[in-house]
Amino acid sequence: MKLTGRTILITGGSAGIGLAFALKFLELGNEVIVTGRRQAVLDQVKAKHPKLHTIQSDVADPAQIAALAARVKSNFPKLDVRMNNAGIMLYKNLKAPAADLAGGRPVRKNPVGSGTSL
Repeated sequence: MKLTGRTILITGGSAGIGLAFALKFLELGNEVIVTGRRQAVLDQVKAKHPKLHTIQSDVADPAQIAALAARVKSNFPKLDVRMNNAGIMLYKNLKAPAADLAGGRPVRKNPVGSGTSL
């Protein structure tokens, strides 16, 4: 993959590994857009790295996802790389049986093994 001269969108790029990728891609000569939930954090990132483009957006909000898509399409028509680094965390009890998607019945796994005898 060509890693220079690209326009790259990184969701969740305002901190951590997302920001590390953004800065490396910027160093390689790319136009980089990062998103994050907190405008104050994005403002700090922009102040420290003025060549980065920042957009406030929350991937847990469908309306904000749609607004981000429209804004990026309008402001960065040459976008050719998208890195989905943001996510939402759902608290699940992994010890409880999972519900069957079709009927809401519990799915039980065979604790002994997956083989069957005839």
